[in-house]
Parts: sequence; C-alpha cells; structure tokens
Amino acid sequence: MNVEIKKLVKEELSGENAKSYVAEITRFHRIQASTMFRQAAKHVRATLFNIGLKDAKVKQFESDGAKKYWTHISPMGWEVKSAELRIIEPEQLLLVRYSDTPTCLHTCSNATPPEGVAAELVDVGKGTKPEDYEDKDVRGRFVLATA
Repeated sequence: MNVEIKKLVKEELSGENAKSYVAEITRFHRIQASTMFRQAAKHVRATLFNIGLKDAKVKQFESDGAKKYWTHISPMGWEVKSAELRIIEPEQLLLVRYSDTPTCLHTCSNATPPEGVAAELVDVGKGTKPEDYEDKDVRGRFVLATA
C-alpha cells in the first residue's frame, strides 16, 4: 500500500465517519440482483472517489438465474416497483411500505405473485426446535420466529 493511500485511509478512519457510511448504505435495498444493489455499489464507488481513491471500480456480475459462479447459481435480477405489508384481520393496518423502508423486503421476494399474498400468521416462538412447531399448522402460512 503506497503512502498516499495510507494517508487517505487514516484521514477517513473514525467512528463518526464509519457510522455515517453505514447510515448512507443502509438506505439501499442490497439484496443480490436487485436494482438498489447496483445503486449501492455505485454509491460506494463515488464515496471512494470523493475521498481520493480515483481508480476505484465497480464490477457488475451477470445475474440471470442461470449464470453459475463456482457452485452458486446467480439469482434472477429484479426491480421492485412497490410492496406493502398489511394486517387485514381483525382490523386493517399498514405495517410497512417498500417506498418508505426499502430494506423491508426479503431475499427472493421477487417470487411473490404480482397480486400479492394473503396468509395467516403463526407464531412459533424461537422456532429452533421441533417442539416449537408441535400442534401448529404452518403450511400455507407466514411463520413468525424470533431466533
């Protein structure tokens, strides 16, 4: 590592700067193959450029659901247009919107049909042991587990 890079890194290392960088990057929904994943990579590159690392590059990997990287098959690329999580019974309640909190979506949410999914919620406590599921029907339901 040359002296110039060491100087740049030293100037940028601080708890306050680190917290700021983390706060900035958490605004992006960084699920693999999503639009915001690419936006986050470009944001990191711009940040590195701004602190003086002018040769920082972003490498984009094909993600088409078929391309294989060693033993991993890349997921299908996807873009979120909108999403909401609502309670519909016993009363209607909006819990979260993607436009407000992009990180609310889970990996592979692109497999959800466009019309959405409605299902009962089943609480299994920790959900780490078979007994957590005894006498609970989870088939076709959303499962809430705390562990």
